[in-house]
Formats: sequence, C-alpha cells, structure tokens
Amino acid sequence: NEGIESAKDSVLNIIHDKDKVVVDNAIRLAFEKGYAEVEARLKEKNGSAKEFFFNGKTLVIDNQFYLLGTGTEITERKKVEQEVRDMNTRLSRAQRIAHIGSWETYLPTGDLQWSEEMYHILGFPLNTPVNLGAVTQIFPPEELERFKQAVAMAIDKGEIYKQEYRIIRPDGGIRYIHDEGEVVRDENGEAIWMYGTTRDITEYKKVENALHETEEYYRLLFETSLDAILLTSPDGKILNINPAGCQIFE
Repeated sequence: NEGIESAKDSVLNIIHDKDKVVVDNAIRLAFEKGYAEVEARLKEKNGSAKEFFFNGKTLVIDNQFYLLGTGTEITERKKVEQEVRDMNTRLSRAQRIAHIGSWETYLPTGDLQWSEEMYHILGFPLNTPVNLGAVTQIFPPEELERFKQAVAMAIDKGEIYKQEYRIIRPDGGIRYIHDEGEVVRDENGEAIWMYGTTRDITEYKKVENALHETEEYYRLLFETSLDAILLTSPDGKILNINPAGCQIFE
C-alpha cells in the first residue's frame, strides 16, 4: 500500500486535474495486474496541457514494489485524430443533406465499406457488416441483371459505371437510386477496388413521373377532344392541330 501511494503521489503531481482519476485507476491496475496503460494530459508550467500515452508495469526488488513506466507525447496525433473526426462529421452532414452516400468494394472478396448515409438510403441497420451478396438482395430481378451487367462492363471493359435503379429496401419501401463509380486496378491491371457514390433520387423520380402523367393526360385530351385545339405561332401560323380541329376546319 505504501508503494502504491508513493507511486500515485509522484505521478499524479504532474497530471492534469481532469485526468487524475483515470491515471489513479491505471496505477492501481498496474499494481494489481502487473501492467496498465492510459492516455492523459500532462500539466505544463504555463498552464497548458499536452497529451501523453502512459504505460507502466510493476517490479519487485528486495521485497519493495516499484512502478516502471514510459510516457510518449501524442499531442499532434490527437490533433490529427480530432481533425479527422471533424472532417468525417462535416462529410456525413453534407451527405445527409444531399442524400448521397459513398462506398468502396474490395472486389476479390466482395467486402464493402459504407458511409453512414448509405445505410439510410438503402435501409440497412446502421454500422451492420455488409457485403456485395447482401446488397444485391435489394434489387428486383430485372434491376439485378442490369446491375450485374453494368458492374461487369466497368470491371472487364473499363466502361464508365453510371446507372439508375429501382430498389426494394429491407422494410419493403421502394426507392430509386443513382449509382456512379470507378474501378481501381493493381500494377498487373487486375481490378481490386471499386469506389463510388449512391444518390437517393426517389423524390426526383416522383416529380418526373408526375410530369409524365400530366403530359400523358394533356396528350389524350388533345387527341380525343371534340373541340378544335390549335397551337399557333405569334404570326398566326398553325403549328399543331388536333383531329377534331382538322375535321371542323376541313
């Protein structure tokens, strides 16, 4: 106990106040288990703090317990890690707003890596492991065949991969997606990676279909109306006339 308290006092004096508890626990663990490691901030004389990775092991010499440890400064590494987290947060936010997800496929095994938005678009539980075989289940048979052909042409022929698909998500919802991707090859020309993006275009397709239905409605109205319907230019030239108009004006 005296050895533990002595080690604690000497170490904790230089540890930032907010990290003393975790370091205290690590010291106790080192004496109990023989080894422990922890990340903590080291107090500076000017009041600032630097990030360190500490590890330590206990030694027994002449029945006396000692704590032998090392400390490695990781301030810059922690800054980079935070910058990466911030960047990923901004990327996830941008993808969520635009309804665009990113993906990468390791072709030899079919393993996939998805951005967070991909899970939302395709309707899979967040962060569940996925592979190419599982993803193909969202394609109806006719769409699956187009998907396979497009991917094969990109891999075998080097063609641009850019396709739209209708998918059925695991919850039964029907969505429309736009896929784009490119294949990366090794020094021997073998395709090893495929990178790309998937965009949810369901709302766009709804508008497109509504416009198509409206156009179809007015086309039928134009062709079947018993009244004459004419389309003219500003100078009075007839550009189009429906069948009823042809009969009326002979």
